[in-house]
Amino acid sequence: MYLTRLILTLEDFRRENITDDYSIHRVVYSLFKKEEQNRILYFDRGGKGNAHVMLILSPVRPALDTLFQLETKEIPADFWRNRHFHFEIVLNPVRTQSVLDTKLNKMVKKRIPIRNKDRKIEREMLYDWFREQAEKHGFMPWWDNLEFQVLHSQCVPKGGVIGDVRYHRVKFTGTLTVTDEKLFRETFENGLGKGKAFGCGMFLLMPALG
Repeated sequence: MYLTRLILTLEDFRRENITDDYSIHRVVYSLFKKEEQNRILYFDRGGKGNAHVMLILSPVRPALDTLFQLETKEIPADFWRNRHFHFEIVLNPVRTQSVLDTKLNKMVKKRIPIRNKDRKIEREMLYDWFREQAEKHGFMPWWDNLEFQVLHSQCVPKGGVIGDVRYHRVKFTGTLTVTDEKLFRETFENGLGKGKAFGCGMFLLMPALG
């Protein structure tokens, strides 16, 4: 797997007409062949000075013949000797529920964002959801330092209509312990949850020494 640091300058924003979240998605995907795009993950680090930083995880190197500033390195095999990691991840926390579609007049499956106006209740709901994800994907967070931040929702096009799909996004940060190395590596490489094509699901990991 390869980790790439993409730095977007003001000139890049003007040249590529980067105006929204979908524009970022388009630029990231343009660095790879179409048949390679289904396994790309990316994390938007946001603005830093006059530059916008993106981190990209991919099974192949991105294109070299590009006008963008890229720094790519292969993740070494001994990285996985570690069992404890500090982490950041932006996720799209949803639960699938049956709801009545008034147009079709029947029950349909729909993904419902996990949120609540009461901060304490929302915290409990998100932690319960994250615990379920951890148990299914080979890791366990350290509950005493787990934090979350609700981010702005993303509006992305579907069928040519901007804003037709909205992604509820929450950033989780903390420390985790790997409980199943094979399963967690698969999660790391393939991403966690929904919305991966639009910047959700990519783990940023740093070994937690000691």
